[in-house]
Amino acid sequence: MSEADQLADDIIVNGFAIAESRLGVSVLDRLRCIPTEQLASSAVGATRTSSDGGNARVRLMPDCPDLWPLHQDQLLLTVTARVLRNPFALKYLQSRTVHSGSACQTLHMDCDVGTGAGKLLAFIWMLDSFDTNNGATQFIPGSHRSSPAGPPMLAIGPAGSLIIYDRAVLHGYTPNQSNADRRSIQGGFDPTAP
Repeated sequence: MSEADQLADDIIVNGFAIAESRLGVSVLDRLRCIPTEQLASSAVGATRTSSDGGNARVRLMPDCPDLWPLHQDQLLLTVTARVLRNPFALKYLQSRTVHSGSACQTLHMDCDVGTGAGKLLAFIWMLDSFDTNNGATQFIPGSHRSSPAGPPMLAIGPAGSLIIYDRAVLHGYTPNQSNADRRSIQGGFDPTAP
C-alpha cells in the first residue's frame, strides 16, 4: 500500500493522518524566518486573536511563492483527491500561533454539523514540533462518522510534519504548557462545482 493510500485510509477511518518530517529543512527554515505580516492577506479582519488570547490566526496569501510548497505538496494533493473523490480547490490558508500558557481549545469541527465525512479536508503544517507539552492538536477518532472510537489522540510530530484531517472530525489544540509559542500553517480544501 502506498503512503498516500495509507494516509487516505487513516483519514476515512479515524478522521486524521500524519506524514512526519514532510517539509525539507531549507523550506521549513525559510518559513520560520519570514515575518507572518509579510505573508498576510491585506483583507480587513485578516488577523484574529481568540477571546481568551490563547491563539492568533492570520489569513495568508496563497499566491505567495513561499507558501506554494504547502498547498501544492504532491502527497497532500493526492491524499485529498482520494478522500474527497471530486475536484477541489484551496478554501483558506492561515497561520496559527498557540501562545505559551494558553488553555485547551474546545473540541470543534471545521464545518457545519451534518456536513458528513469525506466532504471537506484540512491540513496543518507543523512549523514547530507538536508534542505533549506545547499545545499539540488532539482528535476524537471516528467522530467525523458519528462513531467515536475512543479517547482523544494527540497529533504529535517533528517540525515539518503534515496533519491531514476531515473537517468533520472533532479536534482542538491542547494546553501549551511550554515556554514558547507553537506555530503552524493551516489550510482547507473544498469541492469545486463540476
